[in-house]
Amino acid sequence: MDEPLFWLGHLSSCVQSEEAEELRFGADYDAAGDFQRQLWERAEWPTFTVPLAADHRLHVVYRTVANDTGTDYLLHHPDWSQAEVLARDDGHFMGPGLSWPELVAAADRWCPSSWCNGSTGARVSGVG
Repeated sequence: MDEPLFWLGHLSSCVQSEEAEELRFGADYDAAGDFQRQLWERAEWPTFTVPLAADHRLHVVYRTVANDTGTDYLLHHPDWSQAEVLARDDGHFMGPGLSWPELVAAADRWCPSSWCNGSTGARVSGVG
């Protein structure tokens, strides 16, 4: 997650042109494409978890199934028997997602270790 190309890949469904990607992220378009292909061609499903308030967790899961790739956002609490699908981005966005205040609160609670000097952070599996 400390790799800038990771975030470019994560946000790729929002940024559709080479010029926009280079302006927004300063990344080489071809390198970003290679990194994204490597992410989506993995056998294991890369994931990361964002801790939320009241012991809730937001799990971000990259489905790397051939012909069914996408990103699932799952909300979970230890007292629940299973996670709830919060949103899905796989060509056809499915929500409800988070409200702006909820998104800001999540961002305030978490950031990658290189940005927060290790004070908080996500547990990362299969990315990088």
